[in-house]
Amino acid sequence: MKRLGFMFKAVNAIASKTHDAIIWFTWRKRNEPGNDMIRVAMYTLSICPSCKKAKRFFADHHIPFEETNYDLADHATQDKIGRELEVHQVTAFPFVHIGEQTVQGYNPERYAELLGITL
Repeated sequence: MKRLGFMFKAVNAIASKTHDAIIWFTWRKRNEPGNDMIRVAMYTLSICPSCKKAKRFFADHHIPFEETNYDLADHATQDKIGRELEVHQVTAFPFVHIGEQTVQGYNPERYAELLGITL
């Protein structure tokens, strides 16, 4: 059975004179960006210290992300990642996609800038 993580987001509160406030919730799968969230995905190496720092950055800022470990992936996935690295002329890990932008290496200032958050 696939375990689904859910989180709720309050989207509307209605108050009336005769009733208490009613809060309506929408549910979405955790780690699935909503309309207001930027998609974050990264390619990492399992033994890379900079990759661990990048993952920690997104976790500490409660930003959902998708991760693919290059060295633990199957050959087809490694080939796909290799082609993408060539296209973007990337030579180091982690390789992070934030929306349509890419960032090479651990660069928290650039991550924050692209996500519109302050450090």
